[in-house]
Amino acid sequence: LTDQALRSFLVSQAAENKYWPADEELVRELTKLPVYRRLSRARLRMVLEAIEDHRRGYAGGGRAFAGMRVPRSRYWIEHVMPQRWETYWKPPTVGTPEERAHRIHTFGNLTLLTERLNESVSNGPWGQQDEERGKCSALKQHDVLLINRDLDAHCQSNDWTDQSIESRTRALIECIKNVWAVPDGHKS
Repeated sequence: LTDQALRSFLVSQAAENKYWPADEELVRELTKLPVYRRLSRARLRMVLEAIEDHRRGYAGGGRAFAGMRVPRSRYWIEHVMPQRWETYWKPPTVGTPEERAHRIHTFGNLTLLTERLNESVSNGPWGQQDEERGKCSALKQHDVLLINRDLDAHCQSNDWTDQSIESRTRALIECIKNVWAVPDGHKS
């Protein structure tokens, strides 16, 4: 009974700061939102940690398949394609450099890394799988987070591109929808 009353209350909110968006609206906004610039680092880290927990099989108080949730506030937020991309990264093939500057701060280009790994790959090139200095090979060799395991699945010809960012953004948003589901009875 209390659960249903809480759900009814949440879905009835109409004020801008209390409104609960439908999935379609969430997807539309999060696809283009430069979250790195718009959310506090603590809040953004919380979302990325929740995605990692979900990937580990953790579900609302339940036990994770991996045995534990990701430790809180221990990882750095890293841009896969760095904010200063011009040194190692090709110009965008679709869109303008200004559009890329915006896209770099969306969910699909952000991840969690340990401080040490972040320092070693920060602002560096993506690189081919066999390239020693590249982020791709460093993550494959040294990273333990599940949120990073499928980065190369979003690559275009072994390269991290604007299309990779958009593809991963959509995948992470699907995960977010599973973590924070819209309450039953929500009016789209």
